[in-house]
Amino acid sequence: MVIDQEERMGIRGCVSIEINESMYSTPVPMIGLYIAGASMVCFLAMLYDILSVFCHRKRWLPCKFFSLNSVTLTLLGIAAKLPVDLTTAMPSAIDQMSKLTGTTIICTSMAFLLPSLGTNQSSECLTNMAALSILVVTVIVNICIQISTGVIFLFIIEHMIIMCCLTLFLILMWSSAVESNRQKAVDLNSNKKFLTKCQGSMMHRLKLVYMYGYNNSPQFFLCTYLTRDVICLLCVVCLVVIMQAACRSLSLVYCPGSSDYNWSIWIIVLCQVLTIMLGSFATIFRWLNLYFSKYAFGRGEEHAEVIDEIRMNPLLLMRTSLWDRCIRVGQNIIWRVFIMVYLVLAPLEKLPRALVSFYFKPKPKFEGNEEAAEEYKDLFYHSEYRLVDEWSLDISIKELTRWIKVSKSASLKYLPQLLSKTLPSSRPYDHTDMEFKDQQDSITVSSLSLVLLVRIAQVSLPPELTESLLLAYTECHEIIGFIHNRINEVNFENQKISMHADAVWRGKGFGSLLPERYRIDSGQTDKAGLLDCALVIIRVLQNDFPHQGSYVMLNVKAISNFVTRQNYSCIEDLYNYIEQIFVDMVHIYFAQLPHAIFKDVNDSPVEEFEGRTRNAIRFLCQLESLEDQIQWSFPVGTNILRLITSELVSRV
Repeated sequence: MVIDQEERMGIRGCVSIEINESMYSTPVPMIGLYIAGASMVCFLAMLYDILSVFCHRKRWLPCKFFSLNSVTLTLLGIAAKLPVDLTTAMPSAIDQMSKLTGTTIICTSMAFLLPSLGTNQSSECLTNMAALSILVVTVIVNICIQISTGVIFLFIIEHMIIMCCLTLFLILMWSSAVESNRQKAVDLNSNKKFLTKCQGSMMHRLKLVYMYGYNNSPQFFLCTYLTRDVICLLCVVCLVVIMQAACRSLSLVYCPGSSDYNWSIWIIVLCQVLTIMLGSFATIFRWLNLYFSKYAFGRGEEHAEVIDEIRMNPLLLMRTSLWDRCIRVGQNIIWRVFIMVYLVLAPLEKLPRALVSFYFKPKPKFEGNEEAAEEYKDLFYHSEYRLVDEWSLDISIKELTRWIKVSKSASLKYLPQLLSKTLPSSRPYDHTDMEFKDQQDSITVSSLSLVLLVRIAQVSLPPELTESLLLAYTECHEIIGFIHNRINEVNFENQKISMHADAVWRGKGFGSLLPERYRIDSGQTDKAGLLDCALVIIRVLQNDFPHQGSYVMLNVKAISNFVTRQNYSCIEDLYNYIEQIFVDMVHIYFAQLPHAIFKDVNDSPVEEFEGRTRNAIRFLCQLESLEDQIQWSFPVGTNILRLITSELVSRV
């Protein structure tokens, strides 16, 4: 029995003291599909980023989905499996082509995702760059080994060019990462000064903060950084190399046969060529958009002064200055090589100008935004805060105008109607402790207490009475959650309250917790019966609510105590009292919105600064009609007296 088992094992393992390799290459085509799938995921991620940024009108193509992170590095590691395969024979031209595409896809991906270096924190950015460096060095070393051993015998010159580009890309990315981290530290201090030192209302200050954050966002900074010209040039080189190699591979015939990847090699090459083309065209478009837009705006070539200086003194080409960090020496050399190429092609200098004149007709500066531009230019150009240039100021004003228009189109409708109909009571408010008090008891005002009050009214009162209350809370639920998460400390208790509030609002309500006999009959017309039924339902929730000791139960008891202690003549009186409690709570809670916005924006990291400011502006635009109805509480030391309007009325 033991001998038979050993013989069966030897069929696939060791036969006659020799290794049986007949089944080793069987799963390789499936591995090829795995490689093609990883390449296609990179393609789709790039495409998603391109489509999404066009929807947001950011034609400088910031990266959000396909960025430098662990997932992207894993995908690139899988897509680059063929270039690091040292032993698999690649006899045909298409097999040799797959080695080249596997290396080039890393180059194109690095160029595409370079702006995403600005979205990571410093430690995370450097860690990801270290991982990317390991991948790049591994690929280069393996390619060199395969060229020396003969595994790669075709497209050797192309491989050498791509490896040089890969090395230059890595140097440029390290340089950009170091410079981006330095810039973040500068911008973070400047961002915090706007809300405290500027003049005007909170809306006016947020507009200034938004424009400063938009123009100094890390991704925008990296897209307008010096390296973008060199990266575009390297992308063009990679695209030309891969295209001519693809054309040659279709006509070249070398060793007969095919690799172990068999038919899957065609799918791999096709997916990777598509990804390379998309990434290259996106990077080139990013450069063309920034270059042509600035020229059409009247700025001219960005580096004209540098080129003119070198023309006057050619010896500057031989000088390599030591920059702030050693890593920037490599970038300096690359930039001077790029200038040399530009000077060689100087006779074609009029071609870009002709293209600009044809596709981008020069337009007046700040067209339609002249007054707003003058107001903000005075701030940025005559103070310590400075924008990149007038073109950046122009696009930031247009983007701000568009965002305000979109935000105002979604302004609150039902809550202002409710607050204008029901004025706040004269009971004392404690804004510090966020409590709603009467002579006997108090309710801690929070996102949970507000949603529980609405749910209690919903299950105890007829729908025709609570409709306006429900609609009012529906449109302000997001703002209430924002205030709760910002004005309270980040701890387990407050997070649990926030989660309970979301769960109560998204759930089915309290109707499922009540026995059938306590359900409101919408067809009942007896108002005295409706009042008695409503009070019974509230008492049932107060005394028999499940989950004893929970945050929800404690708030339900507190709210029910307020409601059941009063005397009511009809069901309308009960609803009016609940509505009055809701209005008073909203006045107490919404008064803290300036504190919430100030804390959210002021404590924001540079990577999230623009997004948080956009969100704050959206809330202020939605609440514009409530400015004179709520007694806002502004942060101490900011000299903010109004929420939206002030003496410095914004013209945006």
